Parts: sequence; structure tokens; C-alpha cells
Amino acid sequence: MITLVLARRLLDYRRERRQGRDRSQRGASLVEAALVTPIFVLFIFGIFEFGLLFRSYLTTTTASSEAARAASVASGGPTADYLIVQSMAHGLAPQNVDNMIKMVVYDAADADDPVPAACLTGSVTDVCNYYTPASVALDYLDEDGHRTPHWGCGVASVDQHFCPLDRDTSAEPPGPGYVGVYVETRHQYLTGFFGTERTLRETTVVRIEPGRPRLDLR
Repeated sequence: MITLVLARRLLDYRRERRQGRDRSQRGASLVEAALVTPIFVLFIFGIFEFGLLFRSYLTTTTASSEAARAASVASGGPTADYLIVQSMAHGLAPQNVDNMIKMVVYDAADADDPVPAACLTGSVTDVCNYYTPASVALDYLDEDGHRTPHWGCGVASVDQHFCPLDRDTSAEPPGPGYVGVYVETRHQYLTGFFGTERTLRETTVVRIEPGRPRLDLR
């Protein structure tokens, strides 16, 4: 009889110890989860956010490249900068043109020539044209098929400072000249863990194709 009582107490003691260990393990697991979960969530959001950031960077690079390609092909024609702006907008479409901050088309001395600092502020200079998102909406032709005053190097034209008609398209050395396209956009973060937005910049310099006809859309 005494042996049965002792055996039962021993079983009860072991059961209580096991339950205590289970409660302790559950408490430790909760503490570990509380510590690890924020880090894990931040890691997942980081992958998501920087994936979108890289996409925006590639889009900005594409927009600059497409605009520069248009600058080379359009050469010294009156429609050159209009085509450059539209090509930039086409390349920037996946990111949304509203995220464009500015675009500068400038006279480059060579393939490595950066955009002049004065051109980045929109200062009046004869070596560059400064464009904003509003420039994308400026039509080249009106409803009657006539050229609007927005383009064509007129006194009210957005391309008047670095006029396409004055660009060096000669095939003889040292021509043809170079044209640089600087594109600046904003990337807006979604979660806010890494800030609100980031500015992206890309510059592409190309040589103008020589001897291109100066065609007008009219």
C-alpha cells in the first residue's frame, strides 16, 4: 500500500515538472517570436521596397537612353526636342511621368561631359533646355495642323535656348556634335520604413547622326 502511494506521488511530481517545463518553453517561444518577428517583417519589407526601387532606377535609365536615342536620330530638326521629351515620357511610363522631376537636354563637349550645374536649376543658358512634367503635355501641332509656339526655337518656345536648329550635324571633323540627356525622377517608398522618397538621376550622352534632314511635322 505504501509503495502504491509513493509511486503515485512520484508520477504526480513528474507530471508537474513536465507541465512546468512546457509552460517555460511556451514563454521562451513567445519571447523569441517577439524579438524575431519585427526583424523578419523588416527584412521582407526591405526586399519588397528595394525591388521596387531597383525597378524605378531601371525605368529612369531606360527613359534617359530612349530620349538620347531620339536626340541622336532627330539630329538638328525642328522637332528634335519634342521627340526627345516624348521618348523620355515613353520610357518613363512604367514609373509614371508624374514622378519626373526634371529633364535637361544640353550641349555636350564629348561622351563623358556631365550636365552643367546651371542647367539643373533651370537658369537661362544657351547650352541647355530645361523640361518639367508640364513639357510632356505641350503639343507640337495644333488642331489645324500648324506648329504651336511651344516648339521651334521661338521666343516663347521651351526649346529656344539650346535650339535644335543650331546643333552641329556636319559630317566633317570636328562634327557632328554631342547631345546629353539628364533625367531626374523620384521614387516614392510604400511602407515608409526607409523614408518617404528617393531621387534618381541618370545621364546619357550621344553623338548626333550627321547629315540628317531638318524635317518639320507640318
